[in-house]
Amino acid sequence: MAVARPTRPQRLGDQLIERGLIDEQDLKLALDEQKRSGLALGEALVQTGRITERRLNEILAEHYGIQAADPNQYWVDQETASQLPEEAARRFGAVILEERSDDFLVATDDPGDVMALDEIERILPKPVEFRLAGRQEIIDVINLVYGRSDELESIADEISEELEGTDEIDLTNLTVGAGRASSPAVRLLKSLMDDAIQRGISDIHIEPDQKLLRIRSRKDGILHERLVRQGNIQNALISLLKLMAGLNITERRLPQDGRFHTRIQGRSVDVRLATLPQQHGESVVLRLLDQNAVVTSLDQTGMNDEMLTRFRRLIGIPNGLILVTGPTGSGKSTTLYGALSEMNSPEVKIITVEDPVEYALSRVTQVQVHEQIGLDFARVLRTALRQDPDIVMVGEIRDSETAEIALRAAITGHRVLSTLHTNDAVSSANRLLDMGVQPFMLAAALRGVVAQRLLRRVCPQCSEPRPANDDEIAWLKRAGQADPASLLIHEGEGCPFCEHSGYSGRVGLFELVEVDDGMRDALRRSNISEFSRLAHQSPAYRPIQDMALEFIRRGTTNVMEVIRVFGEVSAEEN
Repeated sequence: MAVARPTRPQRLGDQLIERGLIDEQDLKLALDEQKRSGLALGEALVQTGRITERRLNEILAEHYGIQAADPNQYWVDQETASQLPEEAARRFGAVILEERSDDFLVATDDPGDVMALDEIERILPKPVEFRLAGRQEIIDVINLVYGRSDELESIADEISEELEGTDEIDLTNLTVGAGRASSPAVRLLKSLMDDAIQRGISDIHIEPDQKLLRIRSRKDGILHERLVRQGNIQNALISLLKLMAGLNITERRLPQDGRFHTRIQGRSVDVRLATLPQQHGESVVLRLLDQNAVVTSLDQTGMNDEMLTRFRRLIGIPNGLILVTGPTGSGKSTTLYGALSEMNSPEVKIITVEDPVEYALSRVTQVQVHEQIGLDFARVLRTALRQDPDIVMVGEIRDSETAEIALRAAITGHRVLSTLHTNDAVSSANRLLDMGVQPFMLAAALRGVVAQRLLRRVCPQCSEPRPANDDEIAWLKRAGQADPASLLIHEGEGCPFCEHSGYSGRVGLFELVEVDDGMRDALRRSNISEFSRLAHQSPAYRPIQDMALEFIRRGTTNVMEVIRVFGEVSAEEN
C-alpha cells in the first residue's frame, strides 16, 4: 500500500509573506537566526517572535499537504514506539503514533526533511503515513514512551556479565580516569539521571532485593517502580555512587550521607545521597536538586488572589517571624524561595541558612549547614545575625536553640522566614511552645503562618467527568459539599502525557493565619485553645480542606487524591 509523502509546492518563507503573516524584514531576521543557531526556518521564526508555534504548525501542515496531529491524543505504547529505535526517533524528531493493519502513523516535526523521512520508511516494516506535530510535543512523548527501559536492561546485562562468578568488584573502571566514561556502571547511572531529568523526577530509590534490583522514581510525590532482574549489579552501582559522594566504599554496615555535583543534559544538578544497610545489601536514595530550575514566583504557587495579597502584605512587614508549615514534600521551600525572590533587591541584605541549598539566588548570601563539623542551624544563624542582615531565612526550625535565636532575631528588627513540620497553621504555635519557646517571645515575634499541601492535578489530556460514587458522595457530604450527588468527579483515564497515571503536575493548597492582637494575647498566656478559636473565627481565615473541595468542584483534582493527602474527614471537622 503506497502512502502519500509530504509535498513542498513553495518555499515556506515566500508562502508566509504572501499570506501577510511576516514581511521581508521578518524573513531576513529569521534567516539570520537560522544561520546562527542551525534551527529550521519555522523554528527560527518562532524563536524571533514573528509567529506563534500553533499558527506555524497550521501553515506547515497546509504547506506540505499533510494533516496535523496532537501526539497526546494517541495511546502510544512502548512496544509500538520501539519499532522506531529511540536514537532514530530523537535524531529525526519523529514518533510512531499508531500501528495500523497496513501502515504506521508517524508524527514528525519537520516534513521537509526528505532524508529523515526516507530513513524512517527504511527502518519500519510497513508503509508510513506522516503527520505534523510540534517539536516539543514529540520530545515529550519520546521521553514518556521510551523511558530508557531497554537501555537499563542492556547495561544491566553488561554489568552482570562483568561480575559473573565473583562477588568482588573491580573498581578500576569506576575510578576517575580514561576508562570511567565507558564503564557499564557509569552508563547505567547516566541513564537513570537522564531519565530523571527528562521526566521531572525528584528522588531515585535504589533498593536491592534477593534476585533483582528495584529502582523507584518519585514524580509528583508518587513512586513509580522499575525492576532490573540482574541483582548482582547493585554493588558496582552503589560503589560508584559512594565514590562520587566521597563516602567510604568499604563501609556497608552503617548508614552514610553524602552529596555530589554533576551535569545532566547540560543542566547543573546537586545530588544528595543517603545509604541504609538492609537485608539484601544497601538501599540508596538520591535527591536531585536542579540548579537550573527557575525559582517560582509567588504568582505561580497556586495561591488565589486574595491570599496572595494577604501573604505579600505579611512579608512586607519589616520585622517578625513568618512560618511556612506542612509535611515533607509539601512545597514549603518553593513558597519560601518565591517570597525571597520578591523581597530580593539591592536595598536589603538577605542571608539564608539551608540544608541543602536547593536553588541559587543572586544577591543572596546562602549558607549550607554541615552538622558533621558542628555547623548546625543554630551556630550558622547566630553568626549570620552578626552580618547585618535585613531578612533571614532559616530552612527549618528543628530544635529549641534554633527557635529561640530565630525569635530573638524577629524581635530585634529582622524579618525572619522559616518552616516547621506541622499539619496545619494553627498547631504551629503549639509546636514552638512544646520546644520550650517562651510564650511572651512567641507572642511578640509571630506575624503569620502558612500551611500548605500539594495535590496531583488530574491530567488535562485524558480527564473525563463522571458522576460521584456512593463513597465519594459520603466523603463530600462530610466535607461540607451541598448536594454532593450532583457533583461531577474528574478522573484521568491514563495516556502517554501522564505516563498512564491519570495525573500530571501538582497544585498547591494553602491556609493562612495572620496573628492579630487577640491571638497575640492568647499566645502570651499560653492559651492554645483560645488562639485556635480566634484563628478559626478570623474573617479572612479559610481552612485548607475548603480549598481542596473547591479544586474538586473545578475538576482540578478529585476525591481520591484529596483523601490520599489529607486522609478521611470526620464530621467533627466541619
